[in-house]
Parts: sequence; structure tokens; C-alpha cells
Amino acid sequence: MFGWSRASGKTGESKPEEKAETKINESGAQTLYSNEDYKEEVVVAGAGAEEGEREGRRIELHIPDRYMILPSLCTIMGMSLGLMRGSRAEGMRFLAENAHRPPTTMQGWYFYKKTKNYRMMWGGLKAGGRDALKLGSVGLTWAALEDGLERVGQQKFQGSEYVSEFREVGAGLGTALLFSSVYRVGMIQTRRAILLGGLVGFSMVGLRQAKARLSASNSISSE
Repeated sequence: MFGWSRASGKTGESKPEEKAETKINESGAQTLYSNEDYKEEVVVAGAGAEEGEREGRRIELHIPDRYMILPSLCTIMGMSLGLMRGSRAEGMRFLAENAHRPPTTMQGWYFYKKTKNYRMMWGGLKAGGRDALKLGSVGLTWAALEDGLERVGQQKFQGSEYVSEFREVGAGLGTALLFSSVYRVGMIQTRRAILLGGLVGFSMVGLRQAKARLSASNSISSE
């Protein structure tokens, strides 16, 4: 009897024997082939294709280094200063509170020293936490103002290059004015804070320019 073949489309011819062949492309997808007379293609997504799809849908969040370095350093500095100042102040307070009732026995002196040490540690931790929070907030405010001025300097308007070039000075002055207004200090303390913020800002501008010149000279010498 007559039969029909998908390969040739003619009657009277039988379907040729299929020989499957597997190929793996660069993305990891598997393609299955038969012989040339009877072709059928099947694509199976491999592990490489799935990884590529996941990479295409991945969300990346870029955080500038200044948001991590400067607040962290300020927090560590505040914690260290608070520990020293708080423990010393709490020790002096304990001595003043118990000056009229000193211990008279060996056991009494032992508990006196033990209680004093505990009070000093607790006072140092409390003061360290407060100072770390304050200085950490100062560092975070400085970093945010500096980043904002840098973004403003990237805009095209008259004087934008000066805003970007002296962004550290603006960050120092803005931080000093902000915290002077928050803590409602006097005029003398406000002037000192503004002067200190400006000096630190100009110092950081000088360090950044020196670093840029040094890196440029190193790149020229390497070429």
C-alpha cells in the first residue's frame, strides 16, 4: 500500500531512519536534530540560559563609598571618645557620692571597687552610644551633602564646576550650620563650628586634588 512521508511529501516512499544529534550552543541550550531528510528541532533551555535570564533580571544597588566610610569612622571615633569621657565622669561621680562613707573593712573595699568599676563601665557605654550616634549623624549628614553637591555640579549651568570642585567645603559649612541650629548653640560656638567645618572641607579638597595629581602622574609614567 501507499504511504505518506513528511520528509519528501511523496507517496510510495517510506520515512527514512532518523538519527538524532545533540548540539549545545554557547548559552547552554540543547538543540536536538534528526537527519537532513526528516528534520525536527527541539530547544531545551539549559542551566546557562537560566543563569543568563536571572542575571538579566537582577537588580543592582550602588552605594557610594562615602556613605559607608565616613559615617563608620565618625561612629567609631564617637564611641571611643564617649567610652573614655563617660567612664571617667562616672568614676568621679561615684567618688563624690561616697566620699562621706568610705569602707572600713577589706570586704567593704572589695565591693566598693567592684561597684565603682561596674558604674564606670555602664557610664562609658551610655556616653559612648550617645557620642557615636551624634558623630555618626554628623558623618552621614556630611556625606549626604557632599553627594548632593556633586550631583548638582554635574548639571550644566553657570558655575556648576565650582560647586562640584568645592563640594567638601559646602558639606562642612552646611553640616556646621545644621547642627548649630539643631542644638541651638550660641553665636560664638556657631562661628567656631563654621570655621572648623570650612577648614576640614578645604583640607579634604586639597587631599583630593593631590590624590588626583598623583594618580595622573603615575598613569603618565606607566605609559
